[in-house]
This record gives sequence, structure tokens and C-alpha cells, in this order.
Amino acid sequence: MASSRVTGPSKTNASSGSSPAVVASHSSHQQFVNVFRHCQVEQWKRSSKVGDVTQLMDKTVKSTVHRIAGAVPAANYIQVPRTSSQSLALTGRYLYVLFRPLPNRFFVIHVDLVVAQEQIAVRVSLGNVFRAFKATHTWLQLPISCAGAHVSPDKITSASNAAPANPTRWTLMCVDCQQLLQTYLNRQFSHVKSIRICANQLVKNFFSSDFDYDHLALKSHSVSRKLRQAGERMPLPREMSFFLKSGDTWNKHYDYVRIPDLIQDTPAVQPQPGKLKSILPEEVLDIMDARGTRPVGVSTTADVRVFAEDGAKPHVTVHRHESKQAKETTGHDEVPARKQPTALKCLEPDPILHLKKVVGFGGGTNQEVCWSKDGVHVYYPCHAVVVVLDISTQQQYHLVGHSDKISCMAINYATTILATGQQGPMPAVRLWDLASQQCKAVFKAHHCGLHSLSMSYNGGMLCGVGRDAHHKQMVVVWNTEQASVDGRTEVIAQTSTDFDIRRMKIAAFDDTRMVSCGRENIRFWRVRNGELRSAPVNLGSHHGVVVNDVEFEGVTGRCLDDPCQQKIFACTSTGLVLQINYRQLKVERVFQVSSPATGPAAAGPNSGILSICVNQAFAATGSADGFLRLWPLDFSHVFLEAEHEASVSALSISADGLKVVCGTTGCQLGIINVESRTYKTLTRANTDSIQSAALSLDGKWLATGSRDGVVCVWDARSLQQLYTFLAPMDMPLKVAFHPRHQCIAVGYRSGFLRLYHTKATSVVAEHRCNSSPVTGVVFVPSGRRLIVSHQDGTLALLDCELQTLKVLRVLGNTTAKLPAETTTSSNSSPVGGDVAWEALSLSGDGRHVAFVGPSVHIVTTVDALTLDEVMHVDISSITAGSRPADALDSAVYVMYAAHCTGHLLVYTTRKRLLRLSASTGQLLSEMSSLHQGSCSALAVFHNAQLLVTAGDRQLRVWDYNMRLDVNYQSFLGHSEDTTKLLIAADNKTLYTCGDSVFLWESQARQPALCASDGLQHGRAMFTGPEHPRKPLSPQPLPASVETLADQLETSTIGEEDTATDGSQPVPIVHCKLNEEPPATNARGQHADEIHGASCSESDSRDSGDGVSSSDEASSECDSDFPVPVQMMERKKKSDQRLRPPSVVKHFVHKPAAHVSPTEKPFLPAGSHEALSLQHVIGFNSSGRGNLLWNPTAGQIAYSVDSVVILEDLSDGSQQFLRGHLTEVSTMCLRHDGKVLVSASGASGLENSRLCLWNTATFQCTKILALHERNIQAVRYSPDDSMLVSLGCYEEPLVVIWETQKYTPLTTANLGISMHDIVWDPFRPGELVSVGDQGQVHFWMIDGSGGGGDDGGDDDDETDSSNVSTALKVHSTLVPAVGQPATAVDGQQTSQMTCAVYATTQVLLVGSSTGVLSAWDTDKNTCFAQWQADHSELTYLFSNGRHLISSSVTGLLKKWSIEGLAELLESSADGSAPSSCQISVDDELAVDGAVVSAVFNADLSLGLVATSSSTVWCVNWTGMSTLRLLSGHSDQVTSVGTWPSSHSCFATSASDGCLRVWMTKERELLLKLYGDEEKACTSLAFGPDHAMPQKQQHSNIAILPTTTSSTAEEQSRDRSSEHKGRSGKNSNGAEQASNLQRDPLVSTREGSGNNDCDPSSIDSMPPCVCGYEDGSLRLFDLQQQHLQLKTSPHTSSVSCARMAADGSVIISGDVSGQLLISNSVTGMTVRRLTQHGSAPISDVDVAPANLAITAIPHRTGNVPSTAAAAAASAPLAGLWLAASVNGRISVWSCDWKRDRCDLIDWLTFPTPTENRLSGRWPHRMYDTSEYCSFPPTLARFSPTDGGLIIYTGFSLHNTLNIYSLNTKQVVKEISLSTWSSCMAVSSETGCCFLGSREGVIRCVSLATGAFQDTVTGCSGITSLSFVTPTDRHHNIAVESSILPSASVPHHRLISASSSGLFLWSVALQSV
Repeated sequence: MASSRVTGPSKTNASSGSSPAVVASHSSHQQFVNVFRHCQVEQWKRSSKVGDVTQLMDKTVKSTVHRIAGAVPAANYIQVPRTSSQSLALTGRYLYVLFRPLPNRFFVIHVDLVVAQEQIAVRVSLGNVFRAFKATHTWLQLPISCAGAHVSPDKITSASNAAPANPTRWTLMCVDCQQLLQTYLNRQFSHVKSIRICANQLVKNFFSSDFDYDHLALKSHSVSRKLRQAGERMPLPREMSFFLKSGDTWNKHYDYVRIPDLIQDTPAVQPQPGKLKSILPEEVLDIMDARGTRPVGVSTTADVRVFAEDGAKPHVTVHRHESKQAKETTGHDEVPARKQPTALKCLEPDPILHLKKVVGFGGGTNQEVCWSKDGVHVYYPCHAVVVVLDISTQQQYHLVGHSDKISCMAINYATTILATGQQGPMPAVRLWDLASQQCKAVFKAHHCGLHSLSMSYNGGMLCGVGRDAHHKQMVVVWNTEQASVDGRTEVIAQTSTDFDIRRMKIAAFDDTRMVSCGRENIRFWRVRNGELRSAPVNLGSHHGVVVNDVEFEGVTGRCLDDPCQQKIFACTSTGLVLQINYRQLKVERVFQVSSPATGPAAAGPNSGILSICVNQAFAATGSADGFLRLWPLDFSHVFLEAEHEASVSALSISADGLKVVCGTTGCQLGIINVESRTYKTLTRANTDSIQSAALSLDGKWLATGSRDGVVCVWDARSLQQLYTFLAPMDMPLKVAFHPRHQCIAVGYRSGFLRLYHTKATSVVAEHRCNSSPVTGVVFVPSGRRLIVSHQDGTLALLDCELQTLKVLRVLGNTTAKLPAETTTSSNSSPVGGDVAWEALSLSGDGRHVAFVGPSVHIVTTVDALTLDEVMHVDISSITAGSRPADALDSAVYVMYAAHCTGHLLVYTTRKRLLRLSASTGQLLSEMSSLHQGSCSALAVFHNAQLLVTAGDRQLRVWDYNMRLDVNYQSFLGHSEDTTKLLIAADNKTLYTCGDSVFLWESQARQPALCASDGLQHGRAMFTGPEHPRKPLSPQPLPASVETLADQLETSTIGEEDTATDGSQPVPIVHCKLNEEPPATNARGQHADEIHGASCSESDSRDSGDGVSSSDEASSECDSDFPVPVQMMERKKKSDQRLRPPSVVKHFVHKPAAHVSPTEKPFLPAGSHEALSLQHVIGFNSSGRGNLLWNPTAGQIAYSVDSVVILEDLSDGSQQFLRGHLTEVSTMCLRHDGKVLVSASGASGLENSRLCLWNTATFQCTKILALHERNIQAVRYSPDDSMLVSLGCYEEPLVVIWETQKYTPLTTANLGISMHDIVWDPFRPGELVSVGDQGQVHFWMIDGSGGGGDDGGDDDDETDSSNVSTALKVHSTLVPAVGQPATAVDGQQTSQMTCAVYATTQVLLVGSSTGVLSAWDTDKNTCFAQWQADHSELTYLFSNGRHLISSSVTGLLKKWSIEGLAELLESSADGSAPSSCQISVDDELAVDGAVVSAVFNADLSLGLVATSSSTVWCVNWTGMSTLRLLSGHSDQVTSVGTWPSSHSCFATSASDGCLRVWMTKERELLLKLYGDEEKACTSLAFGPDHAMPQKQQHSNIAILPTTTSSTAEEQSRDRSSEHKGRSGKNSNGAEQASNLQRDPLVSTREGSGNNDCDPSSIDSMPPCVCGYEDGSLRLFDLQQQHLQLKTSPHTSSVSCARMAADGSVIISGDVSGQLLISNSVTGMTVRRLTQHGSAPISDVDVAPANLAITAIPHRTGNVPSTAAAAAASAPLAGLWLAASVNGRISVWSCDWKRDRCDLIDWLTFPTPTENRLSGRWPHRMYDTSEYCSFPPTLARFSPTDGGLIIYTGFSLHNTLNIYSLNTKQVVKEISLSTWSSCMAVSSETGCCFLGSREGVIRCVSLATGAFQDTVTGCSGITSLSFVTPTDRHHNIAVESSILPSASVPHHRLISASSSGLFLWSVALQSV
């Protein structure tokens, strides 16, 4: 054997990095290497010995051996090679160790193996110091325990912490390095780097070889040679053999152990209990199960037995073969052959999960946080993970390796080494290299209670404080200088003490000096000669305090002139900071920086000052009252502080001193910037473990319920906390998201079920079935049904509406009754875990719900809509195969797997996972031993590729089909059991919830759900080269393109969708994909028949939520999908809420406060509408393409909110098309002008709508509802035979409709946002779309479409729905030439926004960067590009010779493009063009981004709409722009009318502007700019006689008449504004005349009408406005300037009115303040605070001409002196103020005498709990506690000043009439909805109430009769009357709601969103 050894000189191993090799092999196999001999261990040159290492002669083996002894194994060892920079480079697969453990002692052997792929070292530790197997990516711990010859395996596994007291024998241990790494880490072995043999053991030698030796084989050379040639096991070499006497057997005296042992080919023998046992992990059995090699009963080897009993840990016992049945090998025995193990198939990639983000701070400790030296990163613990957070990018890195919560942390000054310690017994300390983020060393010293670590300045010393075995404080000091090099640490000194130590710090100037603090002591420590000594500090009179923290004075370096002059600061529980003299060991100064704590908490750990941090400039303290304070070093004052909700327990100052990071006991971490004096929250989390979690359907939100009683809603992507809900004295157990609305259902321990609205942070509904804890909450996909289970076995079905929870069905004793502590305590569960499983599981199609019950042995599935039983399975004795069950099994948890599998997973108490068929209940497969303990959570990825399980504080990711040799990977991180696993819709993101929320990202390759052929480039996709226009034969569609001809369902719209004009119901088409027959229950009844009409709609929603499938699902995992996968992918993408595109061209739904009406509008029988819409003012600038022009009919069409307006340009009359539920996004007009199509977004459960209108009858003929999200564009084909609709970014669906019956021909979804789609006018059936990522999509319809025009015989036409139609697409990118730089992710930042066909072969495309590109439509290639603008292009129009482009800057350009043909020809033949004729001819500008545009055929005249809500007439012939329409671009906040004239009214908006309008002409008269950055919240006209007394000039802006740039152009446009509307409908100048409209009547210039005389502006009263910043402005409308500006309020003004005489301004704000200000000087005269802090919602002033009778003064709520004074004074005027809390104050005033007295106080009771959902629109107090309260509205009666009409939020929703004379309510009128605004008419005697549901209710004050008018808009924000000038019709109060032509029409103005609606009021007198 000597010839086979490698004894040559060592060489460097190239594969092991830069470390020199001590042993190297020159051949491919290392046959035999004697390590000790080659390294000359006796000379200690190539090896090292530390501690008690001696040589002696052993009598048993007859050889010299090394004896390693010592109390601490880590301090006594032999290491080969000598230094960690060297490497043994032993490439032999097998490593043999000849050793004997010393009895009654702990021993360990460390072997460093290098991995082939990453070239990293993995430490394998073998010994009896380990209790259980542990595995990380860099460390394997294999426990080996010594046992006597007669000790049973049960006693071995339950051994105590002490080493076994039994004799040991010499042992030969074989370590298969390659198999070891493959089994546990899925890595390939490279070589052995180093070996360390620690105390306590005897070691003879180490050997390395590529051969597997058999200790029982013959020692014949001839046999060895044959075995070597055959590749079989060989006998031991002489040097590896133990001494045996002649005739003696090897097994009688020695032991043999093999690690790992997976041999299956050697004969089995009967084993006996042995002396040495290797407790291997359960992974070994899992691998055997995967390969089908698991032994049962006896072992598969001659010397190993595997105990595989259920419920016990697997063991590998090495024995002595003393049984007589065992076959012993003698000198002539033959050895059976053994197969070499093969490579295992493992789960890939490895690792398959990547940890991206962890939520929270602390867990084990809240006192540790530190900075990196550069101030970029913050290091802090979060349970068992160290988080490295980049504070600028919020990106996290993680240091994972601890198995328990981190209890302490320390870092060196250079922030290169980090030390962390954990909780629990024998706590481990880890040293991390922060540069590589790798763990360099792991060591232990304390018995338990490790709570403080401190590292020296350079990181060479580490001090730790914990407890020893006697629970005394134990201080240990380690030498860590070599830890980063070779992982070696050394204990320098340690001691135990009785003094309390809470914190300990090493001095920066001396590594051997330390200071500690604790209860009643501060001590200085020093290490000298291996001993640790301490000296106390004389605290004097402060000896009884508790010192919480201690800190050295901050230094920038280690060098100090006199280290003994170092200052030390300590903080105490009494709020003191002690300055200590280091030399004299006494307190120098005492600073009282916080109030001392009192009571029992005064001595607690969370009292007084908890933490302190000091640098050279200042000190920071964190106190128990939640304040972080920054002080100068003399603590004279606080120069910066921040308040927190919890105690500040951790502090750290950055190296530059500009930032301070602080942590609190409430798990919050934040940074205060000293320079900018700002605070930023980094993270916050729950303070206790999470009980349940849920993910919203769109994947945007995550909800968690924790044991601290808090329900949190998080942003699912950033994991930032958004909302919190707290139910006092209750604990949330189950959480579920509503699939349709922004609501969450939470089940509590008290049995309550609460439905919360997330954004409104309010309780929507509440229900309590019983007092038993809730165990399960599940919504059906439609969201209209909710299923709840309770612990007592109750199962309830609830009707889930927005306002109520109605019980539909309750079943008792249905679910399994679990023990009470299962859901209320964390100490027990049915399987020994500490969590409560989810009791209910919903199937993927939403039809069935599964649960465990009625007993724990039964699994039941029920119908989700009826709770009728569908199937039940008895799993008590169910087993796989023919193996009988030896005991009854119980189900713990049931869960539906991915819908495509058709599987139902059941986890049992015997730790089995059963895979059942969801339709038949048949057992398909069984898994066991998922974890050593119980499994706490399960989840299956949506594509059924991976299974995730949680247990034993770790995650395991499994191959779902279990087809690999190693089917799982393990991941650490959680310090507690995981309670919930959630997988996002993207099938990549995994959320694990337990002690905190962890976000993981799957690295697995996503398998393609469907295959599609690649699309060819260019025109070849559509046509062949020989036949350019011949369509191809049908080809397979792309992945997300389907045909819908046979998949339609037509129904009639319900009553809620009835046409507004009272005509017949409009047919509405609901299109659903792959519909199946209705689901039936157990009795064969359809769900529709059971639930009626209401449930049929719910069923339709359920089937639309996901992909439905038959109940007879296949039981095989790899079976065919029940439905096309393309549709599943389209539905999944459509449900995801994405971020809106950054381009202006794309429609983004404007958030509105619209709420669906709770009941139907009321219209009395036989009566007509009291309100009829006459005019609409405004334009919806959020729409795109919502401006149309029909030159032939002389009409324009545009939208305001959800109303489409058809306006005749000749006379200005308007027709209104109302049928949409939300705002109109886009429109199009058929080429013949007979049909108008308008589109709107989704509303609640309703899909988006396409409404088809007949322009002649103004009726809606059909409603199409296929799109689930908003619609971006609709276009008619050139021949009107087809219609295309394009979805928005949330659902980029392209739908082609035929126009006979308007059924969809085909649909496609490419998965990316598209901004515009255009038909090819020259090639029928082709169109182009442009969108994100610089892509242009060319489409072609293959097949015949529908018919065309109206009329004709329908019987002769072909039904296009029966024709197979395919939609083909070719996508291409814009060339990079001429495009801007690419983004970081490599994608183009430019987006294609618009397109137009110029000629038959040229397509022009505009981009978001202003680049125009020209495309050859025959080749689908780009041949030219040029920069057309510096901003986004929105619209393009071309007639072949000219091109018009518009941009977001408002610039219109007219181009000459005749040179494109030459460019196209030159690009085809490759020649250079002779000249380029592309140039800009003209330019015009408008006042905002162009959002809609339309031009005539010759491009000479057109209409352009801008983002400023204006519509312009653009005349290229005259080079002029004329304003045609004006409106508000922002929310209208208030409407005010001129009391004495109906000619004008004013409006205010969120943009801060005041606008004055002419009533009849609907034209803008004045536009006055106040503060553009602050919203104008209220306005009111003053009295007519309140003329301006003082003029104050300011920079107020008057709206310009035109956008012309020169004075001549402005004069020309101004002169052309007053031309008449008459003119012929031709073209050119005549059309311009027909389009003209007065954009603005300048001062003293009128339009010549009778309604508004221009001279009337001279008598216009002033107008007062209140603003968001608390300021008041008084505008002089006559002089058109700002008369007065004052800022009396500190918060937003909510109401402002002028007194009846105009002398003062009465204003109220959101903080409850009422101020009286002088209208001339602006001085505040009075400040009234009677309303407290409740926001003022309304102020009203009785008119001066109103008859006010003598009113008795109330004395109950008014001071007696004030009442007496008020009674004696004459009554000059009245005014009132109302606040949101239901209080109204009435005041008597005489401003000339400076009198203002409170004469009455009205209060109506409000509910104790606000149950309203949502915030009220456009109220300035929506951020306060009253955000969901409706406003309190009050008005004086217009006919009697002694009556007050008011309504508000009270116990009963009523309209009350209160008499000031009788002091009582004289009339109550019930209301159905809460009112948002009110207006009272003096002539009609009626009150009009607006609501946020968009309904206006007209109420007769005399009779109480009422009538509702549905406006079809979002919430009504303001109402105001315009009174006719002719007032001879004095209508009595007793009026009824009946129209009469004899009464002049009054006008009511309502504001909704940005639109103004003028209504005609027609009421007849009695």
C-alpha cells in the first residue's frame, strides 16, 4: 500500500483559492493518504496543538495515540493544517477517523469540506455536544452520543445534557464526503480543507482515500487487487487496522460507524444495542422514501439498524454484532459486492427561495441597532434574522443562521465584523463578515440568558454577558482576531458574579477595559493575566437606582491624550444621567433629564431613561415616555426631540453625527435627521405573533391579525403599514379580504365578525352568531356571501352587503369541535403545535367549501352558496396501498390544492399529508415525515409545481409531484412556528407569517401554461409573398387570444339599469368565457332555484371570478386542464391591479366619492319630475377621446362626469345621454353619425359599459358589458362593419365586435398596456395598436365579420357569431436610433402613445418622448424617425399631405409630410434621399395638455380639448384659436348665487380659483386667481348694499380671452368672440362661424342678451372666499381685484358668510373655531369656541329683509347675564352655525353696536359608534375623527326667520323644522339617505337635499312629500338656487310636487366632481 500513498511535496490547489495545499494529489484518485504521517503531527510544524494535548501508548490498539483533554473542547484541540490559510487538498471521497471518546466527557470533531461549485467551505461537526441535527448552507451538525452495551435506544434519545457515564471503545468512523454534501446540501464535493479534533478523545490517525474499505473483509493482497479492479469494497489497509489477537473477531472489541449510511445491498443481520449511536436527521428517511429504499423493521446493512417507528425520531445505532444470529466475518469469509451510489436528482434551483424583505424590529430584544460607518446601512435584529437595511433605497439584506430569537448584537468601529447572540439554552454567538455577509465563526460559552454583547474598537475582543449553570451572571471575554480568518475563537477570561448586569461596553481606547451597569451598580472591569476583575463606582445618594444603559464619550479614534480622562455617561430609571469620572470611580455630575417614574414601574426595566448614546457633539436619550431627545453634552436644554407611541429602547448615532436611528418597544424603527430636523419611519410591525393573514385578490394589500389585538393592512409590495384596526379586549383570529371591495372580514375570539372598510378605517358591519371563537372566514368569489365557522361547530352563511350582515343559514355541530385552547392559546393544538389552522378552505372555482367535521375523523365539502353537503370522507383508517392502519387517524387541516390538480389535501395528527380527489374523495397518494414535529401551515403554488410546508421553525419547499430523489429544500428565518403561508397571484411571491411577515421570492422557473408558435417577422405573418392580399388559412392563436363566437350569454338589464327616460329596459350583453351548466346541490336543484333572482346574479359573478371546472376533475396531477389555460392566464392578469402608465394619453379613472344608492329613487305615482336637467357646464378632462364633432349635423358631443352631452352649435341646445354608472372614459361616432358609442369604467360588481346611443332619438339601444376594467379607446372600422374596444392598463383586452347584433367576434390580450388603436383605412380587417415598452402591434382579422348599416333584411344577413374568426398579431419594437436612453432594467423608457395612417403604405406613430416614427405597413418596419416635440405626443391627424400633432405642452403643429414617400423609396433600395420635405408649417398653442381632438377632412378646422377642461376651436386658415367651452379641471367645492339677480352665479374649486358664470349663456364671465396651491373651500356673495369701501391692488389674474401671443391677435380674437351662432354647415370660415362661442365676457362687454346686461356688473356685490390654509379673501367683482386678504384661522376654512349688512365676515374652520372679522380692515372682532373641536360644517345668515319676530331667549344653555342682555336689546339680525357633531348655535347680532349673543342651542343625539362607510366627498375635515360623519346642515326659513330647517347625523335620519319661538321641533320628515348639501327655496317652499349617492331629493316643507331625482353622477357637493327676477308669483309654503306651466321655472345649480348642472324646477301652488 505504500506505493499508493501520496508522499510528494505539497502543491497549491488551484480549486481552493489562494490557500496553499499541505497535501495534494497528482492523480485522479487518492487511493490512500495517512494524514498524521504526511503532516508530521509529532513535530507540530504543519499542524498545531492547543490546550491539553499529549502523546501516550494505548494498550488496546498497541500504538502511540494522541490524548486531547480539557474542560472546554473549543480550547483543546489538534488542527491540521497549522493555519487556516493552508489547505489539505484531500480529494479522496472517504475520510477515516480512528478515535475513542473519553467517558463522561463531551467531544467534537470538525471537518471543513470545500464545495466544488462555489468553492466555499462547509463545516461538518461530529460529536456528543450537539442535541439534534442542524443544517445550514455552511454548517452541518451531526450528533453522536456514547452509550453502554445494555442501554436501550429510547434511553439514548432521552439522555440528559450531561455526557453519558458509560465506557467507550475504539471506533473506526467512515465519512462519505460526497454523499454527505449531496444528501443534505445538494452540493458536489471538491476536497477536504482542514481537520480539527477537539477534546475529549483519543485519536490514532486520520486517513483519506477514494476507496470504500470494509473492516470485516480479508486482508489478502490478491483479493484486494481483484476488488480494486472490480470497484468493490476492499479490506482495511494495515495502517488503518486495529490490533486483534489471533482467532479474535473485530466486532468484539471495536465499533464501526458510517456517515451517512444509505447502503441497501449488504445482507441484514439482527442488531444489538451498541455503544456509539449517530442520531441522524429525518432527512435520511425522506430521501429513502423518495428513492423507495426505506427499510422497515431491520436495517439494510450488517451493522446499522434504522428505527422507523411512527412518532419517534429515526436513529442510526452502531453496535458490536454480539448477537448469535449475526453473521460474523472471519479470515476466509467472502464479502458481498456493494454498488457505488449515484448522483441524486434534487429540487432546482438551489436555493429555490430568496428572502427579500422582513417586517419588524426586535423580537428577542428591542435594545440593539447600529449604523454602518458610511451611514448608508442600518443593522438591527428581527426575531432570528439580522436585517441590513439601505436607508435610501429601502432594500434589505439578511444574515440568516440563528435558530432562536436574537437577544444581543455588537459591531466594531469599522463596521466590518458583527457579533450576534441568541436566546435559549446554550445560546450560540455568531460572528459575521459584513463585506461577504457570511458567518465566520460560531461558538458557545453561556448556559442560558445571553443578553449583552460588546465588541472592541478593532473587533479583536468580544465580551458577552449571560448566565451560567447556577443562573449567576456570567461574563466571558473571547479573542476573535482569527475568527474572520479561520473561524477560531479563544476564551481569554470568564467569571461569574452575583451583581446584576444589564449592559456591558468595552472601552474604545483599551480592549482590556470594560464598564457594566445594572441594578444599584456601575462597575469597571479589566482583563489581566487571564483573569477578569471589577471595581464598583461610588454612586453616593443614587445607590438605589436602576442603571439601564452606559456609554463612553464618543471618540473618532483610539488615541487619547489621557484615556483616564474619558467621560462615561449612564442613564437611570429615575430619569437621571450620571457623568462618571473614570479615574476616581465616582459620579461627577448628575443631570435630571426626564421626570422620574413613579409607582411599581419605577424600578422596572421600562422606566425613566432606557438608552443613551453619545458622540463628540451631543447626546441622545430614549425614555420610557416615548421621547427621543437630543442634548448638548452639558444637558442644559433639548434642541431636538421626537415622540413615539412606545418607549425608546435603542439608539445609535451615525459616524457623521447627522442621523440618529432609534428603536422602540413597540417594534418601530425610525431615523431623525439632525440637519433637516425631519423624522422618517423605517419599519413598524405587530408587537406579538400573527394569528392569521390574508392577501387581497389583486395582490396589492396584505392583512394580518395578531395576538396583541391589532389588525394591520400592509402594502403587499413594500410591506409598509397602511391601516390598523383595534378591538379593545378582543383578539382577531381569522382575516379574509372581500374579493370585490376594499373591505376585510375579521373573526374574533369573542365570536364577533366585523367587516372593516380599509380606506375609511371604519366598521361597515358587525355580526355575532354566538360567543364561541371564530375559526374560519371565507368569502365566495362574488363577495355577496360570507361563510363563517365557530369553535363550537357552528357553520353560518351570511348575506354580505355593504351595510349589513344578514344570516341566511346556520348549521350546528357541523365543523369539528376543537379544544378551547386551540384558538385562544398558543400552548397547545391537536398535533402538538402552537397554532390554530384555518377551518375553512374554498375551492379554486369558488363552488365548494371544505372543512373538518362533524368529527375529527371526517372531511366534508359543502356547496358554497347553500351549505348543502356535497361529499364527506372518513380518513380515520385510510391508508395508501395495502398497508393496514394500526391506529385511528384524525384530520387537523384541510386545504384545496391548485385548481388545475383537482386535489384536496388533508393533514392528520399522525403527521401524514393525504392527497385526495376533490370530486370523489379517493386517496391518491400519501406523504409522511414532512417535519420532525408537527406541520403548522401549508400552501401550494398556483401552477402545482411546489408545495410549501412550515414546521420546526423552518420552511420546506417540496416538489409537489415527489418525483425527485431529494424533493425538498429547507429555509431558516422564523424563530416561531409559521401560522400562515400566502402565495401571490404572480406565482412567485410567498408571504410567511408567524413571529413576523417574511416576503420570499421563488427562483423556480415558471413552466409555460400553454404553448404557442412563434410569430414570423413582418408582413409574412399576414400574407404570402406570391399573394399579397390573400388571407392565410386559420393558424393557432397566440397564448392569450381566443374566439368568443360560441361563448356568449345575453340577458336583460335589471330595474337598476332601466333607461332614465322611462322607456323599455335596455338589453345588456354580459359576455363570459367558457360557461358551464349551473351548479347543482345534493338534491339536484339549481342554485338559481334556491336563491332566486338575487343569487343568480351572484352565481354569474362567481363563475366570472375564476376558471370554472367540472366536479369530475381528474385525479392525476399531470392530467389535462379542464379549461383552456389561456383564459386562466387572462383572468389572472385582469385581476391584478397594476400601476398606471406614466403617459398622459392613457385614461386613469378619477377617484370619486360615488356610493351606490341604498334604495331605489322615489317618484310619486302620477306625478312628473320636479327637476329636469336643462344645461351642463364643464368638460371631463380626465377622459380621453371624449370629444366628437359631426360637421354634417352641426353637433358636438362631449362628456361631463357620467353624462354625455349632445350640443347643437346653431342654438346651443343640449341633449343628455344618461346611462353610465361611472365617468365616461372615451367615445366614438359611427361614420354616418347615427350611432354614438360611449364607454365607462367598472362600478362595484358591474363590468365596464359600452353604451350604444341613437343620435336621432337620444335613446340607448344596447349596453355591452365584456370588459371588467376601464376602457381606453373605441373605434369603428372604416366601413362601420366592426367595432374595436381597447381595455386599460389593468386589462389590456382587445375586443372586435360585429355591428349587426354587436356580438364579439374575437378577443386578445397581450398582457401589456396599449394607449391607442387605429383601423387601417386602406386595408379592411387590419388595425394597429401602440403601447408600453416601445411596441407597435399590427393586427389582422382572419375571417368574415358582421354586417354593416342599419336597416335591411336581417334574415338575409349572415350571423357572424357562427363564423370562425381569428385575430392575429405581429409585435415589433421601435428602433433604438433616435430614442432616448434605456432604463436601468434594460427596457425602453419611450412609450408609443398615438398613431395615424398617412398613406396606403405609411403609418406614423408618436411616442412619449416626442419622437415621430414612420413605418412601412407592407413590411411592418420603421424607416424614418424625427424629433417632433420635446414632450409626449397625444394625437396625430393626417390627410396624406399634412400632419397635425398635439402634445402635453398644448402645442399644435402642422407638418408637411409629402417627403415621406421619397424616404420610403430610398429606404427600400438603400439609396440616400435627394431632399427631405418634412417641415413644420404652422404652430398654435392652447392652455393645457391636449386630451381630445377632432378635425375635419382637410384639417383646416378642428376642436381641441385640454387638461384645463376647455374646448378650443382651432382655425388653421385664420391661424386663431377660440375658446368654445369652459369648465373646472378640479373638484368644485362650493356654488354661490347672487341673491338679487339670477343672471350670474359663482363657483370655487380645489385649484384656488373663483369663477363667475352667466346663467343663461353658460359662459365664463370672470376668473379670479387666489392661491393656486391652496384649495378654495367656500364662497358667498355679500349683500347688494355692501359696496367696496377700500381698494387693494394685487397680482390677481383675469382670464385671458385667447391664447394668441401678440396684442394684435388678442384684439382680433376679442373682436371675433361676439359673432353670432348662425351660419351654414359647410367648411372653412362658415364652419368656424358656426363653432364660435363667447369664451369670456370682458369687463363691461356683454353679449347683448336680456338675461345678463353687461352693465349689471357695476352693481355686483363683493364675494368672500375661504381657503384651505385658513385665509379669507374678499373680492371686489366690480373692479375685478382683491379687496381684502386676511388669515385669521390656523386650520382650513369650512364655511364663510357675510353679515346681512356686509360689515363683518362670519367664518368657521375644521377645528371648531368661529371667527368674526371686519370686512374692511380684516381684524378679528370675536372668537367663538362654543362648538369645541368639532368641525364647523355650515353657517347661515338670515336676510336683512326677512321678517324676524320677537324670539324668547333660551336660558338653559346660555349664560344668564348674556340672556338678560340679549333680552333687553332689540333684535337686529340672526345667524347660526352648525358643527359635525350635531350641534347648532343660534346667535342674535347687532354689529353696529358690537353685540353678538347666543340665544339658542340645538343638539340632536348622535350614535355612539359611526357605522357609515367611506369618507364624505370634498370635506376639509376628512382627516379628523369626523371624516365619515355627514355634515350638519342648517338654514333659516326663507319666509319666517323664527324657523330653522336642519338635518345631520343623528339616531334618526330626519329633516327637522325647529321654531325659535316655541323652542321645539314643529315637524320631522324622514329621510332615507344622509345629506351632503342643502338648498331652500323661498318661492317654492321646498327643500332640496343632495347626497353622496348622486341623488337630489325635493321635500315639501308643508306636507313632507318628496321626490327623488337621480343625477347619474358622483356625489353632490353643493346646491344653490337661482331665483327668477319676476317675483310676482308668491308661492305658498303648502305646495305639492306637481309641475305647472304657469309657474316660472326656477333654476337649481348642483355641483358634482368638476361639472356644473343647471336644473329647471317646476312646482305648482296649491
